[in-house]
Amino acid sequence: MQLRNIPLLLGALLPAVQAALRQHTLTVTNGTNNADGVTRSSWLINGQTPGPHLVWDEGDDVSVTVINNGPEPITIHWHGIEQYGTPWSDGVPSLTQYPIRSGENFVYNFTLYQYGFYCEWSLNQVDLHN
Repeated sequence: MQLRNIPLLLGALLPAVQAALRQHTLTVTNGTNNADGVTRSSWLINGQTPGPHLVWDEGDDVSVTVINNGPEPITIHWHGIEQYGTPWSDGVPSLTQYPIRSGENFVYNFTLYQYGFYCEWSLNQVDLHN
């Protein structure tokens, strides 16, 4: 191999070196929150609402273990994250996966094929008191 080909070889290997396995554990519980000044029942992820800030890069393999310590079945829907070959990790309850029952866990595994900013938001479809 000639020395002038070394930068080309390094450039070809660079994306593979930068990709990483990103592992997280999210423990979901029910507690209270007063983010708007009124204390009310709330879903907590790792003891907080909103949940922790997760940072991933395009090309990363992501593995997220969700532990449901809440009072009812849940899923985590990764809104906007493309699921190529991993439709069971999309988090749509009773469509792409069974809800995670109270006291159980589920591991979401997927590879990121796009980049961008994605945020946590709630559809407000769950009312724990009514």
